[in-house]
Amino acid sequence: MKDKRDLIYSLKPLPVTPISSNRFLWWMKAFLLLLLLGWCMTMLNVVSENSTERYKRTEYGVEEIYFMEEERFYYVIDRQFKFERFSSATEDHGYLRIEQIDYTDRYGNKVDFRFIKVAGIFFDRTDHEANYRVLERKKSSERPFDE
Repeated sequence: MKDKRDLIYSLKPLPVTPISSNRFLWWMKAFLLLLLLGWCMTMLNVVSENSTERYKRTEYGVEEIYFMEEERFYYVIDRQFKFERFSSATEDHGYLRIEQIDYTDRYGNKVDFRFIKVAGIFFDRTDHEANYRVLERKKSSERPFDE
């Protein structure tokens, strides 16, 4: 019995190495860095909200013009195609923002723009060929057409 007690008392506790505390600090630093990056990306997405208008103006020549005589807005594309109605649908999913914008003239001709913004970076998903077909038809005649 005494031998067992001597054996138990002779055992020393294992030394606690700072590895476990360093690992905890490393995980805390990684978590705080990810939290900071997420906040920065969200702020980038919020700050660049108005860049859709600038992008449409520079890439497609879309302008909003107010006519004093008629007291209404018209949407002019490339300084030659006039559209009277404008509709926009936006979906926000955190870092992902999906935006669809339609311009329609009085005959029902519609031009669509689709943009996806991921963490503030634009991706243009517009169907250019369909828009060009609409604009060519508008150029040839101002009659309504069926798709």
